[in-house]
Amino acid sequence: MKAFLANWPGRKNMLNKLINRLKSLFPGRQLGAYALVGVWNTLFGYGLYAALVWGLDGKLKFAYMWANVLSNFIAITQAFFLYKFFVFKTKGHYWQEYIKCWMVYGAAALIGLAVLPLLVETLRALLPLAYKTYAPYAGGALLTALTVLCSFLGLKNFSFRTVENSLLSRVKERWALQTQPQRRVMFLGLILAAGFLIALAVCALGLILHWQYYPYTTFLFDPRYRFTDLYETLILARGHTAGLNYFPLLMGFMRAVSQGPERILCAVFVSLWVAFYVSIVYKGLPQLPHKAGWTVLLAVGSFPLWFLADRANLEGFVFMACAGFVISFWRGRMNWAAFWLALAVNMKPHPAVFMVLFIRDKQYKALAKWLVLCVLIGALCSWAAHFDWLSFQRNVQTFSDWQQFLPFGLEFSHTFFNLLRLPVFLPTQNGLPDSWQATVAFSRLVAPGYAVAMLGLFAFISAHVVFVRPAFWKALLLLTLAEVFFPFVSHDYTLIHLILPVLFFLNAPPMPPKQSVFITVCLAVLLIPMNFWTYSFYHSLMYDLVLNAGTFLRPLAAGVLLAYLLKDFSFARLKTGIKNYFSAKK
Repeated sequence: MKAFLANWPGRKNMLNKLINRLKSLFPGRQLGAYALVGVWNTLFGYGLYAALVWGLDGKLKFAYMWANVLSNFIAITQAFFLYKFFVFKTKGHYWQEYIKCWMVYGAAALIGLAVLPLLVETLRALLPLAYKTYAPYAGGALLTALTVLCSFLGLKNFSFRTVENSLLSRVKERWALQTQPQRRVMFLGLILAAGFLIALAVCALGLILHWQYYPYTTFLFDPRYRFTDLYETLILARGHTAGLNYFPLLMGFMRAVSQGPERILCAVFVSLWVAFYVSIVYKGLPQLPHKAGWTVLLAVGSFPLWFLADRANLEGFVFMACAGFVISFWRGRMNWAAFWLALAVNMKPHPAVFMVLFIRDKQYKALAKWLVLCVLIGALCSWAAHFDWLSFQRNVQTFSDWQQFLPFGLEFSHTFFNLLRLPVFLPTQNGLPDSWQATVAFSRLVAPGYAVAMLGLFAFISAHVVFVRPAFWKALLLLTLAEVFFPFVSHDYTLIHLILPVLFFLNAPPMPPKQSVFITVCLAVLLIPMNFWTYSFYHSLMYDLVLNAGTFLRPLAAGVLLAYLLKDFSFARLKTGIKNYFSAKK
């Protein structure tokens, strides 16, 4: 192996390219000065941080976080003058360069606020008991090393560079060379990355301001109940009860595996869902430079994937079946499409909205096969799993009372129904369950009208998809929005279904730039964490009621996107489409 590497023809070229790249990033003229100033800044910043930790420890809770904030402010200011006069030697533009310097260091500080608690608490968990008190110091040292490397590149290419040679100008040049689908991927990835970093920063600030972990410092569910969606289903499956609101296929499958170790099953299922999601994203992205990196960025920045993994919810299997349907349908394999959609509908009813695509393309045989498969799979699983439909009906009713009418359905949920209930819940609640009666009464009052309205809107969307025949990505997106936002209750893990139309949109032909940007922003808003505003309305030993901005921002964004996708609708086009649909041959 060593001989092969030594004689590898590209070895010297790769080494030379690496050396040249390092020289371009760290010019020799500036390297010595930067090293000296960098050493001083590192010693000064870390020394100040350590001194503040020592001085504040025992006087303030999470003293290392306060020390991090104060030391950053002082260290960044003195670093600006040293870099300006001794390293980059620029003249004038004090305020502009100072602001840019703050932007570079401020971004690093925000990332530090999010990463430092993870480093410190991880080190405390790993270090022996005698060394746990050194965890804040070790975490600060690791964070400082990362900051030094990243900050120089930011300062050199952004803060102290002329406009024509700046990193921003090079980014603009590279951006201009990309196709519109590639730009969509980059734009979406950057928004998701920014949203994820802001979410982590908000968690860190919540840790400082509220002195507790949940709910102020997480964009996921209560950590006391992590993975419990799977654990509770396994317990119900072992007890041979119908349980929850899952259809026979899922309950039959869970009974088949219920005797396995819970932790191993959880690890296998969650790993399978994450790996499948990443592979779908990688295969679905258009060709672009660093495709693997953008795939990781889109996966890491996707809140629904995090939430699905955190809850270990069986929606992951529903998503896999829906993805199988969409891929098979797109490739023209209608028999497989009917099979995958039948599996999805026998797990949860909402994917049935996609049968509209069969009607759109006049695939009546596939539609009939899907209906037959739905009945056969449902009957077979009901028989094999000894499914108790009466118990299932009682469980669904209990779930509806708890989630559909009580305010608990507002937590980590995003439906249009919740958007109607929020204006009633917020002014009438006082932190006690007794004050929720107004919300319950309002929910029961408007539920029948809401059901009729959503069915009518779905019929309208179906007619638009079938007769007006928008592009496939648009038809798929309209149906997915109906699947995710129309039900009475739809928790945030169901947002994972949006990645399927997102991938088709990213590959869509060029469209007006404003339209492309607007749709990309709306889709990004639906996928990023929403802990920018979080409030605990009720707390007890049994359960909490915690709402964040996603409860109202996501359905608002979905409503705006839905209206935008339907803005070209006209009854004249619908009439013409109906005529063409029934007059044209298959």
